[in-house]
Amino acid sequence: NINKQISALAAGSLSEVEGCEELLLVGTQSDILAYNVEKNSDHFFKEVTDGVNVMTHGRMPGFESPMVMVGGNCSIQGFDIEGNEPFWTVTGDNVTALAFVDIDNDGHMELIVGSEDFEIRFYQNEEVLSEITEA
Repeated sequence: NINKQISALAAGSLSEVEGCEELLLVGTQSDILAYNVEKNSDHFFKEVTDGVNVMTHGRMPGFESPMVMVGGNCSIQGFDIEGNEPFWTVTGDNVTALAFVDIDNDGHMELIVGSEDFEIRFYQNEEVLSEITEA
């Protein structure tokens, strides 16, 4: 029971081990909950000081396992299956959209980030590959 307004939802496995349970990922403006629906138990619960506006999950190149990526107030954070934060970077404004896609056809996923400053940024790890202004 979260007892807070939910700001983002995602679902998926944060492990590459076959048969690993999928988690329900619930974000609020102050924390993230990874919930194991099959076991009816919290997997991890973490405070997120920049808030959770949007979430997605996937595997970033250079990291051992998939992560839940959280877009908040001018930041992007990545949490692994244990709730550790191996990824953190800043972006121009409040994050409003996140998606993984292989934009350069190299076989590795890049993170696409949309934000309130009308920018779409393409990240490979913490490096911005490209920016597009929507205005």
